[in-house]
Amino acid sequence: MALAHFKVDEAGKPLDPQGLKEQYRKDGVVVVQNLIPAEEVAKPVAELEAAMRAALDKLGADISGKDIDALYKTLWKLDPAKAEVCMGLGRDLPAFYGLVSSARLRGIMSLLLGDERHMLAHDFNLFRVDGKETQRGAFDWHQDYPYNVITMDAVTFWMPVRPVTQGMGGMKMVKGSHDRLRPVRVIEKEGRFNPNSLSMAVSEEEVASWESEAVDTGQIDAGSVIFFDCKLLHRSAANESERFRWIVNGRYGRIVDDALIERNWYTVRTKYPLYFTQAHPELVSTEGDAAE
Repeated sequence: MALAHFKVDEAGKPLDPQGLKEQYRKDGVVVVQNLIPAEEVAKPVAELEAAMRAALDKLGADISGKDIDALYKTLWKLDPAKAEVCMGLGRDLPAFYGLVSSARLRGIMSLLLGDERHMLAHDFNLFRVDGKETQRGAFDWHQDYPYNVITMDAVTFWMPVRPVTQGMGGMKMVKGSHDRLRPVRVIEKEGRFNPNSLSMAVSEEEVASWESEAVDTGQIDAGSVIFFDCKLLHRSAANESERFRWIVNGRYGRIVDDALIERNWYTVRTKYPLYFTQAHPELVSTEGDAAE
């Protein structure tokens, strides 16, 4: 019961577009093999590596001969705060935007959404780096829609920028589970990248049933992409290997959507409106202080 895999031609066009679309509608998830060329996938990785090397150089670390995994592990040991920020920093890279808005990626999205007019919310484009040191890569069963509220048919893409192999904590998915939204509970949980958390309001019996039906995403090459419906039940597992898992993911919706237009294109966003007070406390007066 593996996930259905589809191939593309040299231009990134699916060899069986109708079959891909029908399989996606049935399962809620498909894998498109080698969609993004290796040189395009490598660009954001190289830019993030340059940032880490600069940070480690300032920390006085010996980084000669180290690959990107060794660099990241060293950064976690020397400055965990900087390493944690790297999980969000990747999406500020120009090459990252080139990747998530790739014409090849958008071509598949147009096929799956049935519309070429897209919405790609910045807050939900991520360059994730997960490993034993981070302890941030494991997520319980959930659906993506409650976390972003773009459109009900929004599509999530999950793209390794370095190969994901056995033991690196891929995803488990329940094919065909995208038929409806499940209820959630709100759990207050402060944090830089997670201002709050949602937990599915489900029974142990339901979870056990999903576990028995779940399909493992397995090994995925860099540049291959998993596309899945925002309502598909899925969970991830912690990376237990000695390597880090480098993933780019995001969500596409249709910008011409009645419900989205009705709420003035409002979606979930992560905002820090008072960050100036932290960055420049010397320029902030408390209430009642006289301005100088």
